[in-house]
Amino acid sequence: SRGLRLQLVDPFIGELANLSGTMVCDVAIRGTVEQPRYEGSLSLSEAQFVFTPLGLTYIVDGEFIPVGQRIALENFRIKNTQHDQGDGEVKLSGSFTLDGLTLRDFDLLASGQLLVMKESVRQPGQTIYGTVFVAMGPNGLHWQGTPERSVVSGKVYVRNANLTLPPTRDILINTNRDVILTVVDDTTQQAPGKLQGSNGGNGTNGNALFALNNGGIAFPQNGGGSVRNDQPDDERSFLDRLVYNLDIETQGPTYVRFIFNPYTGEELFAELKGRMAFSKDAGQTRLTGEVEVGDRSYYNFLKRFQATGKLTFTGDALNPELNILAKYESSYQLADSAQSSVARPAHLQSLPPDFKPIRVAVLLNITGTRQEPKPKFSLEFVDVGGNRAENTSGDVESEAISFILTGSFGDDLTQQERSSILGPNLIYGLTSSVLSGPITDYIKKKFDYISSIDVIYYGGDVQSSTDVRVTGEVGEAVIRFGGRVFSDLTNANASVQLPMSTVLGSEGWRNLILEVERRVEGVESYEQRRESNGLRLIYRITF
Repeated sequence: SRGLRLQLVDPFIGELANLSGTMVCDVAIRGTVEQPRYEGSLSLSEAQFVFTPLGLTYIVDGEFIPVGQRIALENFRIKNTQHDQGDGEVKLSGSFTLDGLTLRDFDLLASGQLLVMKESVRQPGQTIYGTVFVAMGPNGLHWQGTPERSVVSGKVYVRNANLTLPPTRDILINTNRDVILTVVDDTTQQAPGKLQGSNGGNGTNGNALFALNNGGIAFPQNGGGSVRNDQPDDERSFLDRLVYNLDIETQGPTYVRFIFNPYTGEELFAELKGRMAFSKDAGQTRLTGEVEVGDRSYYNFLKRFQATGKLTFTGDALNPELNILAKYESSYQLADSAQSSVARPAHLQSLPPDFKPIRVAVLLNITGTRQEPKPKFSLEFVDVGGNRAENTSGDVESEAISFILTGSFGDDLTQQERSSILGPNLIYGLTSSVLSGPITDYIKKKFDYISSIDVIYYGGDVQSSTDVRVTGEVGEAVIRFGGRVFSDLTNANASVQLPMSTVLGSEGWRNLILEVERRVEGVESYEQRRESNGLRLIYRITF
């Protein structure tokens, strides 16, 4: 061939798409089909394709020089497009062996730098996405093995990376709405992944709770059916069988964004510096090492906290151990009534008598893991001379949360200001992945009649998609209030349960409960919205 168009072979290479360019071929094949011998040369010129596992476009030039059953690579280069990364180029050397017309083994060495991930090309089901530009170490990247098992080893420098890790788990929602799923069987054969009805037939008409995954629809065991989505080993792609053994070191700006809640903007943005070891074999992936969190990092929730510290990877690449110190600092005006040491409020009692703060630093120490973070607050005060003193008295955590929510401390707030805490900031606080626990405890302390707070977050707009349920006790009465009240207060469900012993003044009536209830259903749309009011007597047996 003096210039074969590569579009003709595009359908036969599964991992490539949109293949273009030309191939010049002068190859003689001698011997038998079982043991052919190759002679001559084959060159690629401006071969361009989309590498589908990454979604990136690459350009390849080079020659294949066959000698017997061994095919050597000469002047072989893989490049990024000018639009993606103009200086991305890797030189590839080595050879591979053909057993008949089948690839038997290969031994390749890569050196250079290449863009391997691009933020605008996010693949379905990707648990981490963004932009990654890497360079191979001084000894290159070694890739050898067979199509059934191959090993990539060496050192990789991260020249530039900006990665995003989306939330680790979805919000679970329990509602009284079902999805009616009807399966029509128009075949006579059992198809892989076929829905098996709970009635033993080929299909079912009924209610089913379902969840989407990468391979289709997965049904829980107690739902309307089940779908098998197992992938046989012989259907795994060539890339799925790769074994990695890499040392990774940051050499340029490397940023990772841990998104805890995309709708409230809660995230940890970390600038990473350090080394890690990455390994993958037989479906087991491990990332180990410790990296520093640089000065450009921050934790964002209601306020922006400047963050420093470190991340420790102990295996799970998506769930590192956190040791983050985040700081939010703002000005503070000491009330005139609190200027003297005698009248000082509780949050200043541990400070020196002559210390007059003008600024407050809220320190948030986040430990635990990404999936199970553990926050702890502390407070620092700064005077006009820049001297710092830590507050160690009173309820430090509550005072810190109060300052984040309102810009003031509990003793500085009027009764009206305390009531205003139950507003928009509270919505974001209760839907926080890191601070929901401390903020819930804070509300229960500030409003001692509240005994429990439950939050169901449906995703989307926080104000219209958050269901808050509060239980409180006032005397003998148990009060429950909640619903999607932040979008419309008339959506509230409310109930009051009162023992008849309180009404009749006799303990003999304690197990008889009077309940007054208001319930609202179908709040998703105005047409379906239904209100009901009820009064009932309940007999409760107490053991």
